[in-house]
Amino acid sequence: MRKAVEPPGEARADWQILAALAERMGYSGMGWADAAAVFAEMAALTPCFSAMSHARLERPGGLQWPCDAAHPEGSPILHVQSFPRGRAQLLPVSQVEPDECPDAEYPFCFTTHRLHFHYGGGAMTRKSPLLERETPAGLLFIHPQDAAQLGLHEAQGVRVRSRRGVLETRAHLTDDVPPGTVGMPYHFREAPCNRLTNSAQDPISHMPELKACAVALEPLPADQAPRIELERPPEDCHAGP
Repeated sequence: MRKAVEPPGEARADWQILAALAERMGYSGMGWADAAAVFAEMAALTPCFSAMSHARLERPGGLQWPCDAAHPEGSPILHVQSFPRGRAQLLPVSQVEPDECPDAEYPFCFTTHRLHFHYGGGAMTRKSPLLERETPAGLLFIHPQDAAQLGLHEAQGVRVRSRRGVLETRAHLTDDVPPGTVGMPYHFREAPCNRLTNSAQDPISHMPELKACAVALEPLPADQAPRIELERPPEDCHAGP
């Protein structure tokens, strides 16, 4: 990835730090001039990258290996006629419905997800002021069509109930989810959405079905803030595939 800004002050790029550490340990062979030189050395030593260049990466689309004399433009599809690297075993599969599907009592599909600001780290710390500034509280992602039918407005409190638990959060109207499906990020201790999810297991892998269940929604009065859930330890909201 290209750097966004020049390193401030005395800060250095990772490859410069590695080179300095190597030199202090008595090895001077990592004294590259720039990142392009690092890439050139890697390509020279790796046959499947041999036709790649740092400058070529600037062109849209990037390069996919093997990119060598036989494939100077790279290989967008690796296995076409055969499997030259390893062998594949293809098994037919059939669609299996989630263990719990929407019904009259719980009419919405429910899933959990990450937010790009907190991503995985928010489930553990949430002590970054800048990230908290962007997304300071839990959310329920809901399609505007569903929100209109419920009389639910942006940032309004909403109660989410499944067969396993209930919590309150605030609505976020977005077409990131389709009608009939709602989702919650699992970063927020005050809205631990994994209390709602299903522990039913896959019969072969025994992984729990944490990403799919059915819920019911109840808008809170416009002037009523969501109830904060803090009576359980934060470990409740760490999990989430």
